[in-house]
Amino acid sequence: PSNIVAGQHGSIVITQDASTPRTMAFGSYWKNAGGTDDALTATASAVDQINYYVKSSTEIHYNMIKAIS
Repeated sequence: PSNIVAGQHGSIVITQDASTPRTMAFGSYWKNAGGTDDALTATASAVDQINYYVKSSTEIHYNMIKAIS
């Protein structure tokens, strides 16, 4: 990320490709409970949502809601 400011927050919705599911990698700024990166749902057309909160200019806290119907 660039130009991030503490206090920013939001959601990112990711929809998988209809034929070939994709993967995603998190940069070092992204932190979640448990300390391991989440993987996207690997099902065609799956929908995942990432909710995030910017703690500082170098740390973003997030959680993922997977396989939203």
